[in-house]
Amino acid sequence: MNQILNHHLSQEKEQKEIAIQKLNEFKAQKEQLKKNKEEIEKEVKEKEKKKQELIEERRKIVNEPSKSKGSHDPRFSMPKYVLGIVILVFLTLFLFLFYSNITFSAFFRSFSEAELESGDFFNAIFYPNALGSAKQQSTTTLLLILFAPVIFIALGTLVHELIPNKDDDRKKWKLITKLILLLLFTFLLDAVLAYKLLREIYEAKMLYFPEALPPWQSSLAFQDLTFWLIIGFGFFVYIIWGFVYHNVLFLYEISSEKKIALRNFNKQMVELDEEIIKLIQKLNRAKNEINNTDKLIRQFETKMRTKPLSLSQLKEVINEFTGNWLAFIKNTNWPDKKLKMQEINNIREDFVKKSIDN
Repeated sequence: MNQILNHHLSQEKEQKEIAIQKLNEFKAQKEQLKKNKEEIEKEVKEKEKKKQELIEERRKIVNEPSKSKGSHDPRFSMPKYVLGIVILVFLTLFLFLFYSNITFSAFFRSFSEAELESGDFFNAIFYPNALGSAKQQSTTTLLLILFAPVIFIALGTLVHELIPNKDDDRKKWKLITKLILLLLFTFLLDAVLAYKLLREIYEAKMLYFPEALPPWQSSLAFQDLTFWLIIGFGFFVYIIWGFVYHNVLFLYEISSEKKIALRNFNKQMVELDEEIIKLIQKLNRAKNEINNTDKLIRQFETKMRTKPLSLSQLKEVINEFTGNWLAFIKNTNWPDKKLKMQEINNIREDFVKKSIDN
């Protein structure tokens, strides 16, 4: 009986020692997590302080440009800057005339028999009286013709926004991907306009010369020189406009000490904000880990406060042990087996009673 009790007590002692070891490990882990949390909080405060210093520096730059830390950028060239503006103005006028003419011819123009017989592709693309004819049709038509070029010019300004900065490689490929998608989208718009215009011209020809032409097929558009001229005048000039616009704005940004300082400030502010966001996320993870460790510590402390061996458990183990002996003796031919069985029952009851008293 004593061996059974000692065996279970030794198991309980071993489990308690393991629990104590785990508890100490969790407490040490919690202390390390708290130190990490304090370091992160300290770093966040330093970044916030630096951010406030940058904001104050920016205020001084705006109010007192002469005290800014920027300097004249050697990449700036006044002749290049002026030439870029001149080219940009003429390209803007070209795109405005081109897209207003193409849009009117593709959606609102009625072609005369003389125009169709001439086969003049220039007249098909550039219709000198597009604005006047649009005004005669309706005010809505005129507004649509005027707004159509604005869409493409607006898309051209996005080229400037999506050209990667040489000083920042982190978002380079993301911006390049967006730039490629933008150019593909613009190419498709130009292709749709060219296709629509050529189909309108072809269908108009079929009205005047029905026997001379086969039915319209999409492949005819791609075989027509006018289709590729529209792509060339529209899409490729649009790309040139976007890059010239980007270059002009870039030269403008580096044209003065104040602009350079503000550009550097904006870059530093973006980097600081990204670092602070990452630190706050790291801080939240540290807090969650501390809370989880606290839960584990409480669980082990609760487990260690429980009674090592309950009375019911003790009775269950002893009954199982003595029950096997009683069954064995009952099946023997011993003359005093009843006395032996009674003796075992008495020993069992005395052992349980003493264990409870202890």
